[in-house]
Amino acid sequence: MISLLAKMGPCLAKKSLTTNLIPKTLVLTQIEQFNYRADDLWKSVLLVSSQGSKKGRGKRRGGSKAKDLNLGQNIGDGKLKIEWPGLNVDVVNRNQVSTMKIIGEDTEREKRLVEIRNKMDKFRRISIAPHERGFTGSSLNGKSIGQPISYDDVDFSKFDSRILEYKTMIAHKSILGKKKTASCFAVTGNHDGIIGYGLGKGSTASGAIKMAKLRASQRLLYIDRCEGRTLYHDFYEEYYFTKIYAEKKAKGYGLRCHRIIKLLCELIGIKDLYAKIEGSRNPKNITKAFLSGLLNQRKYSDIANEKNLHVVEFKPEMDNFPLVLAEAENPIEENNLQANDKYQRNINLFLFKNRYRLEKKGKLPFYYNYPSYKHYCMLRDREIEQQKAKIERYRHLSEDRLAEHCYPKKPMPKSELNAEE
Repeated sequence: MISLLAKMGPCLAKKSLTTNLIPKTLVLTQIEQFNYRADDLWKSVLLVSSQGSKKGRGKRRGGSKAKDLNLGQNIGDGKLKIEWPGLNVDVVNRNQVSTMKIIGEDTEREKRLVEIRNKMDKFRRISIAPHERGFTGSSLNGKSIGQPISYDDVDFSKFDSRILEYKTMIAHKSILGKKKTASCFAVTGNHDGIIGYGLGKGSTASGAIKMAKLRASQRLLYIDRCEGRTLYHDFYEEYYFTKIYAEKKAKGYGLRCHRIIKLLCELIGIKDLYAKIEGSRNPKNITKAFLSGLLNQRKYSDIANEKNLHVVEFKPEMDNFPLVLAEAENPIEENNLQANDKYQRNINLFLFKNRYRLEKKGKLPFYYNYPSYKHYCMLRDREIEQQKAKIERYRHLSEDRLAEHCYPKKPMPKSELNAEE
C-alpha cells in the first residue's frame, strides 16, 4: 500500500492543484442540485414572476397545478401483489401470525396510475359522499368506518359500521403526567334487522375505532320488523335521563326523528318511524334506550289478554274500516266499560305507560279570528264528525253482514264495469 502511494503521489498532487484552481461557487452549485425537493421543482415550472403576480396571473382555475406523483402508490405495492406483514397487512390476524404471500402480477397498475395523473389536470369540485361526511364535516361522528373483519364462517360483507361518538380524554398520571387516550362508540348493521354496538378505547384514534368496530361485531342483536319497514306498535322507553317516544307510521312516511335514531333505523332497515326524545341527548343512552324498546315489543295477543279487550286497527288507506289484530280470551262487556276512561280504551296511552309526549304549541295564524276562518272550521268539524259516525256504524254491523262483505264500498270505475259486462 505504501509503495502504491509513492508511485501515485505526483498524480494526486496534480489533482489537488486542479481542484484548488476551480472557484468555490461552482463546486457549491453542483452539490446543491441534488438537494431540490419536489415542491421546488414544481415551482420552477409553474411559478409566476413577481411582475406577473402583480397583474393577477396564476390565480385562475385554468392554470396548471402541481401533481402528486405518489398518488395511487402504496407502500409495499408494485408490479407484483405481495402481502407484507407490518406494511400492508396486520402482523397478527385473529391470533394467527401472518406471513409474506405473493398473490400475483398486477397488470393494470401502470394504466391505473396514468388515469389518476390525467385526472389531476381537470378541475373538479370536491364532493364527499354522505356516509363519509357524517353528521358534520368537522367531526368523526356519523362517519362510516367500513365493514368488520370477516373470520371463519362469519361473513360481514353486507355490514356497515358508523361512529356515533368520538372524543379524546386526558388523564393525569403521577409518573407519566398527562396521558392522552381516545374513546369511540360505534354501531354496525346489515340493513336487514341485525345491529350491534360497542365501545373502544385506546392510546390512538385508529386503535380506538378498530376496537369499537370489533366489539360491535361481537355483540349482534336481531330486531323483528313489521312488514319489513316499521314497528309493530308504539312504545315508550327510558334509560337513565333519556326518554324516547316512538310511533308506528304508514308506508312512505319516512324517518322523522333524531339523527342518531335515524342512523340506527337505517342500519336496522326501518323506513317509516316518528320518534321524540325528551331529556338527555347522550348517544350511548339514546342507543340503548331505542334498542331496548325495539327488543321489548309485545305481541297483540298479549296486549289483548292483559286488557281483556280486542285490539283493532283503523287505517286511512282502508277507509278506516276496523281491522282486528287480536281477540281477547275473556273480553269485558261494553256495559262495564267506563265512558271517560281513556286509558282503558286507548292503546297508545297503555303503551306509553299513561304518558303524553311533549308537543310545542305553534303560533296562531293571523287569520285565526277572521269570520271566514271560523266558518271553515265549522264545516271541517262537521265533516270530521261524519267520519266518526261512519266508523261507529261499521262497528255496529253484525258479523253475518261483515262476513258477506255487505258494508258500503266505493263504486267501481266505468272501465272495469264495461270489462265485466
